[in-house]
Amino acid sequence: MIVAGVFAGASTGAVAVAGAFAGAVSGAGGGGIAAFITALNGVALERKWQGIFLLLFVPTMILACLFAAELLSHLSSWEKTGPMLLFMGLLTLVNAPFDWASLGLTRALLRRGLELGGWWPYVLALADAALAAVIVVGLLFTIVIGVQTFGHLTQHGGGADLIRSIRY
Repeated sequence: MIVAGVFAGASTGAVAVAGAFAGAVSGAGGGGIAAFITALNGVALERKWQGIFLLLFVPTMILACLFAAELLSHLSSWEKTGPMLLFMGLLTLVNAPFDWASLGLTRALLRRGLELGGWWPYVLALADAALAAVIVVGLLFTIVIGVQTFGHLTQHGGGADLIRSIRY
């Protein structure tokens, strides 16, 4: 249930961002897209296809965020909407699978440690900490590649790269 909650939170945020950007491009159509995706999520929940829905939804929305970076970067409002798309859309979606993996690993090792008893919960807690570091390194590389790709697509679309235009 918690894992579904993590993805549902990321999905809801991504749907809201996608709907906002689709609405900015096509007027009232963005709300229709968000409503359609929400209805599709409801059908997936009823039929117990949530895993398949998320397996298709997360990569599709990552590609949509990257496509939106190229498509919308030439607009005058990009300096305000671009960071929102990057941080609330792309980075949230990239982070969600790593959260799922980390939480699942922790729960599995905790359950196994409690089954074995004795010192095993402590030993497996140390293994979990070491593996969490590996997951964080994987997330780090994924985020760097995602942000660089976002920046390159922004420049390709005619806008200023958000990362290089930050003023301290």
